[in-house]
Amino acid sequence: MKTYIKALLFLGVFSVLHFGYELTGWEFLIPICGINESALQHLKLTFWSYIISSALERIPSKGKGSDSVPKAEFWYSRFLSAVIVPWLIFILWYFLPAIYGRAKSLPVDLSWSLLTTFTAALFAAQIEQEIQKLTLSKDTRLLIIFLVVASGFLFVFFTFQLPWVDLFINPATIP
Repeated sequence: MKTYIKALLFLGVFSVLHFGYELTGWEFLIPICGINESALQHLKLTFWSYIISSALERIPSKGKGSDSVPKAEFWYSRFLSAVIVPWLIFILWYFLPAIYGRAKSLPVDLSWSLLTTFTAALFAAQIEQEIQKLTLSKDTRLLIIFLVVASGFLFVFFTFQLPWVDLFINPATIP
């Protein structure tokens, strides 16, 4: 699948998961959908959106595209991208607050968010295209499995029980 198509697919799945729980109230969606506007929730739904997008990408399309990539190489490259893409969004999105400060309008904030989400997916799709060409060692495959399982666990666990310290809080200031 072309990188821009994958990025658009991801953006669509991301949008569905962003509003899925809010619009339906279905509690079984809480582990994969955003439940508030926190950075953690956006990282979580980014992770799950990428995995779902990759599963949709794997659906055979008349003998062309990603179904021609061996299954193992396909999934290890996509799992690694699923682990990386939340942090790509984090890095890209925080450029605006670092350079400009808080967005002064909702249209600017939404435009920036959509642009960084799409760009992060483009970056991840490009990375996975190269990774899938490699023959990964057993140790590297195990590392990727660990990272994807650990990421999924932490995103779901911290949805229900926040950690004692937030990402941007100095722990010394917590009583």
